Amino acid sequence: MKELKIMLVKVVKILRWFARILAGLLILILLAFFVGEGIPNPVHLSHRELLLFIAFLVMISGLLFGWRKEGISSLLVLGGFVFFVVINHGIRLNFIFATIPLTGILFLIVWLLKKKLRETIYE
Repeated sequence: MKELKIMLVKVVKILRWFARILAGLLILILLAFFVGEGIPNPVHLSHRELLLFIAFLVMISGLLFGWRKEGISSLLVLGGFVFFVVINHGIRLNFIFATIPLTGILFLIVWLLKKKLRETIYE
């Protein structure tokens, strides 16, 4: 049983760092995009575009929260992604955009595994 806990701790560390690195790369790509294209002025956006922008900001904030709070991060990333897809139902996932919910799923797995580890420690 002790070996299983040690292996689970290692898996959590690997997944956590993989999710953090992926989130960091996504944030760098998004920053490059915002520097190149500029941040859109919310006053000039349509109602639908404004909702999409808010959903996008929620996802970005979730990527940033992932460095400290995996549970909150997964909620923000996946919730923002669902909101984005509901508003923009005809969206096609490309490689970059598909990695955003993948990162949220990884943070969710890390959070659940950490929770499970805490429960087994106190048994």
